[in-house]
Amino acid sequence: MKHFKKTFHALMLNIKLLK
Repeated sequence: MKHFKKTFHALMLNIKLLK
C-alpha cells in the first residue's frame, strides 16, 4: 500500500492548511 502513504501526507497537508 504505497498509495496510502501519499494519501495520508495529502490529508495532513490539507488539515494543516485548514487550521
